[in-house]
Amino acid sequence: MWRRPDLNAAWVFLWFAILQALGTIWSLFRFPQVELGRGFKTYLGVYHGLVMWYPASFLHFMTVFPRPRWAGRRPWRSAWFWVVVLAYAMAPAMPLLARAFRRPVDEVFTWFTIVVVTLGTLSLIERYARPGRPDWNPRWSERALALVVVLSMFAAATGEDAMVFNVVAALIVAFAFAPLRDRLQRGLDRLYGRDPQALRRALDRSGQELLSALDRDEVRASVEAALASGLKRAGTLAWPAAGPPRLTDPEEIPEDARAAVDNLLVQAGIRLENLALQEQRAAAERHAVELREAATRAELRALQAQVQPHFLFNALNALSYLTETDPRAAQRFTERLADMLRYTVEAGARPAALLSEELAFVEDYLGVARERYETPLEFQFRGARELLSVAVPPLLLQPLVENSLKHGAGPGALHLSLEACREDGWFTLRFADDGVASGNGAPGLGVGLENLEQRVRRFAGPQATMAAGPAAGGGFAVTLRWPVATERGVA
Repeated sequence: MWRRPDLNAAWVFLWFAILQALGTIWSLFRFPQVELGRGFKTYLGVYHGLVMWYPASFLHFMTVFPRPRWAGRRPWRSAWFWVVVLAYAMAPAMPLLARAFRRPVDEVFTWFTIVVVTLGTLSLIERYARPGRPDWNPRWSERALALVVVLSMFAAATGEDAMVFNVVAALIVAFAFAPLRDRLQRGLDRLYGRDPQALRRALDRSGQELLSALDRDEVRASVEAALASGLKRAGTLAWPAAGPPRLTDPEEIPEDARAAVDNLLVQAGIRLENLALQEQRAAAERHAVELREAATRAELRALQAQVQPHFLFNALNALSYLTETDPRAAQRFTERLADMLRYTVEAGARPAALLSEELAFVEDYLGVARERYETPLEFQFRGARELLSVAVPPLLLQPLVENSLKHGAGPGALHLSLEACREDGWFTLRFADDGVASGNGAPGLGVGLENLEQRVRRFAGPQATMAAGPAAGGGFAVTLRWPVATERGVA
């Protein structure tokens, strides 16, 4: 009734209920135990007069519930409208009718009530018993309720009118306000945390959140928020170091909600176990990576350590020779050798060096070599200036220069060159000399070059390559290539 566009039936029902309440008061004081004053008798007389409209208000309500019988047309064209008007007109005329029939007013009122109740009952039957139409097709439950009202009206004809009207009013109110009652009950359940649907939605949402939780704090926040949202109060949970969370006091949770809450706690325990396993696996992987890196660093240091004694052995041989043949040259050689040894010691402790540092070392190395060799030794670098800051393996060029001096030095001048370029994500170094072919290209190129190839791969990864062999225009060339993305920073 309240969902209708107009409140006509509601206002009529309110009028009917007020008259019934006035009739109850009048019945209580109808036969007083004490003598009443004139004012109070007049007051009860007014109540008595208003009660005369009680049957007419009932008929009025029956003809407008749930919609007026004359809806969609002018009221005076409906017979039910005139029946209601006549019933209201008969109420004030009740004393005149009692005098005309020579009957007490109460007896005439009783017969009037029976007739009017019968007409109201017929109105309700006529409304719900006829076949449905597009604009009016009540459900079977609504039709059954109408039959209950008809039976109640039959009991009213026997004189139990007060009881019958109460039953009818209660049924009609229950039918009309059932949707409102359901919504009100659901609202109260949500307010006090008794709504199973709200709890289920909160627990389902928490279950979805658990799938994306990244740590223990997120799991705990999701579960506690779900309980607070679904139950409207925070449940006390214990979070042990191992295993799922549990309720400290299960009696805090309603009995019908414990199974759903326990299921959520089991899901939380599974997610915590998965997170612990992921953390253990990640720790194991980090440890394995650290072990591999440590092994790589140890092997690289071992390879670098092989260079230092080899270089020092050759340098001492050269110093011994110069000491006997040219003491002044031996002195200059010793000074340069000290600088070179200082660099080799420092470079051996670092994972990488700058290309510019390697070029400076080559200049010192050739300065020492010129004291030993009588032929001119020339060195040239060709490459962009920004490539001087590229990281390379320490002592990269020393074995290349030593190999050229050992296998390429002849009676004429020896020209050495280093070309550097970076293209398509690769860094390329090409070291070449124009020396004589006195062993270059032989199957065995010496410990120095083999050691260099291993160090480059340890430094730049397995994709690094090294190619060594006779150059097209004479001499010998070594080409080194590795991906730029795997460059190491200088320690």
